Amino acid sequence: MADQEQARRDREDAERHRQYVADILYDGMRALREDRLTTPVEDSAFHYFNRAFALDPGNQVALDGLQDIVARYLQLTEKAARQGHFATAEQFLDRAMMVDPDAEGIDVAAQNLQLERERTHSVHRFEFAGVRTQQPAVADSLRQIASTVSEINAFVLITAPSDEMGRWMYSQVQSGMVNSRIRADIEIGEQSSVRLVVQ
Repeated sequence: MADQEQARRDREDAERHRQYVADILYDGMRALREDRLTTPVEDSAFHYFNRAFALDPGNQVALDGLQDIVARYLQLTEKAARQGHFATAEQFLDRAMMVDPDAEGIDVAAQNLQLERERTHSVHRFEFAGVRTQQPAVADSLRQIASTVSEINAFVLITAPSDEMGRWMYSQVQSGMVNSRIRADIEIGEQSSVRLVVQ
């Protein structure tokens, strides 16, 4: 009888432990969806997945979650580098390496970041309010970029908070071109910028 009671208690303890780990994993998945990857420290996906892994070594969901954090940081690294935000891209890459320095894709992301840096002639940033209200000073600055575009035959990557703002920025650069059309792409992002890429 005592053995049966002990077995029942062991099953209950195991179920409580399993549920506790499952709750931690749920918090980790929620933090991952909300891009709380490594910060805030005590409420991040990294914190929860590491905690679950410590309680249940070899837990595949925790391991997959850590790899998902790395993958998201690599996506953010690529986007920031493409937009010419190289310091931010380096921070994202450093965070990916902190999570798993041997993760697949880190070396490629570091090489791509360096390549983007080398291909960049210049990055011109603009205040949100100036672009949103289409201020004449911003329009003039955008038109002046056109001479550099022509000079070095650059590809232009325009980043803006909305498609409408991006199209306005494009039209201003294009209006500064003489007898040629710029090769450009518009991307939605938080900061307004024009990156000139040498091909």
